[in-house]
Amino acid sequence: KVKAADKLSTFVVQLFAHDAKMRNTVLRREMLVTLPVQLTAQPPRYLYDGDRCLLRFSLSNNFDRTVRGTFSAEGRDIRVVVPANGTVPVGIDLDVMGLAGGEKTVTAIFRPEDAGLAGDAVRISIPVRSQRQTLTEAHSAVLPSGADPRALEEELRSRFVNAPGASASLSCISIREMLDEALPEFLAPRADNVIDNLNALYSDALLRRMGRQGLDDRKRDEIMGKVLGCLNSDGGFAWFKGMKSSPMITAWVMETSARAGLEGIVNAATAAYLDASILGEENTPAFRFMPCSVEAYAYVRSLYPQFAFKTSALDRKALRKFRKSLKKSLVPSGDRGKQGNTSGKVRRVLTLNALLDAPELARAWGLGSVGKLRRSAEADMESLRQYACPHHSGGMYYPGASGAMFHMLDGELYVHTLLCELFEGTEIADGIRLWFMLQKESQQWKNDPAFVEALACVQKAPQKILDTKVMALSADFTLPFDDIRAAGNGFKVQTAYFKDGKPLAEGDSLKVGDRITVVTDFSSDDMRSFVRLTVPRPANLRPVDQKSSIFWGGWYAVRADRTEYWLETCSERMQVREDCYVTAEGCFHSAARSIECLYAPHYRANEKAPGALVSRF
Repeated sequence: KVKAADKLSTFVVQLFAHDAKMRNTVLRREMLVTLPVQLTAQPPRYLYDGDRCLLRFSLSNNFDRTVRGTFSAEGRDIRVVVPANGTVPVGIDLDVMGLAGGEKTVTAIFRPEDAGLAGDAVRISIPVRSQRQTLTEAHSAVLPSGADPRALEEELRSRFVNAPGASASLSCISIREMLDEALPEFLAPRADNVIDNLNALYSDALLRRMGRQGLDDRKRDEIMGKVLGCLNSDGGFAWFKGMKSSPMITAWVMETSARAGLEGIVNAATAAYLDASILGEENTPAFRFMPCSVEAYAYVRSLYPQFAFKTSALDRKALRKFRKSLKKSLVPSGDRGKQGNTSGKVRRVLTLNALLDAPELARAWGLGSVGKLRRSAEADMESLRQYACPHHSGGMYYPGASGAMFHMLDGELYVHTLLCELFEGTEIADGIRLWFMLQKESQQWKNDPAFVEALACVQKAPQKILDTKVMALSADFTLPFDDIRAAGNGFKVQTAYFKDGKPLAEGDSLKVGDRITVVTDFSSDDMRSFVRLTVPRPANLRPVDQKSSIFWGGWYAVRADRTEYWLETCSERMQVREDCYVTAEGCFHSAARSIECLYAPHYRANEKAPGALVSRF
């Protein structure tokens, strides 16, 4: 005789028997112990104060005959009939008003009419959250040199819609201060590769020009030794010491050394290695297959006209093919090509300008007369002037400046450094310098090989650019859901619900089991790094995919009440979609969606809190 406390258990019963002669046998059976009627609940994970919810229970009959009884919960008694081996749902209206910050505890009991049968009971606790949300609102703007800071501060405070503008905290940083903070970071290379070490030498040279403390002589010599340690016997540079030479790394080292005025790094063997890389082995031009394009090669090589262009390894046919391709690129006849290709145009102009002072190299490349070179450069210059666009937050930039391959000799930051050099002494160059620092504030450019060169461009800016400041105001606020209004600085975010591809209209009702899609559209005035998007959910929605995972450009984390999306880079317009099942009946509220740039937190936005989502059986 056994007394079992479990609702459902399997016991193994074994009987051993023997007689006086030690003859024996064993009897083994499994015994299932279960309640005649089991009571289970399907509570939501949480509720908001003010939600209305039909809390569902299930009564499951494990007998082969009908069981009658009474279901009791929240002061209500409901007569139920559970058919043999069947299930009956039972629901009660749940009131959680006034329980914000606490829990709603519900005890449900089933009592069968047959006194010989055992009953069942469950007790559940549901967290109840307040319909209030804490968010941050921020606004910022550029303060030009000589402008009235008080007037701009007052204007920014007037933009606040959820928090009192007067309570917002103020921060202000100048372009010069940004520059002063950024440069010393590169004096300590993060790794012993040629890029980090050469950037440390470049930063040292820039700091010395500013009259500030850079590297001591011992440390400078040590880093120079590490740079030269990546120089291989073939004349090319490797990324790390011991690796094979890379044409792209070698091109970057040659260009950076020339721009930084660093001597003793590039020699004739390095130039010969780049020549051999672009021309290829076995007399076959290789530029079509290089990560360094023929235009990038021509620009970098034009910085070193003192080293002869050697063609001894080529036969006449291969040399003719190479010269034809280079001529078509630099001094095209008829259609100039490169429509919209900013990176190609700016490199072509800089190359042509360098070749005007290096006629020997131009002749070795078979490019024709000086007049042709000059006319080709002038045509591109006029086109590039027209491509410059004022930026909404200040400065000038070139939309889509990066090339199609997106490598280290074709990125947006790199191309803008070339443009700044090309338009030196003009408003375009000063505008690009201002744009550099405004973008640096919200983009993680420190890992970009061109970042130190961008800082070098900014260092040459006139006083009025260096004195330009970024003013930002920020304030935290806590409001009821219904009182939160849409606000943003540099971002916009908006969420909509869809069922069967059609948007849900106000008043539409869902039923339990429906599959809906939560679509969140968000946009940014600029490309930004390290962005977090938070999409809260009402309690009646449960994601179809409840596993956190990665996606292109970032990763997402599925929480009980929200999904958080973390993006390494946020472009101007993006969208995320999440499929959910409707799991409960009632009227459910949700917090407002929000987005913020963790790299520059004053760039953020929140939408107006969505209305209640109604679902039924």
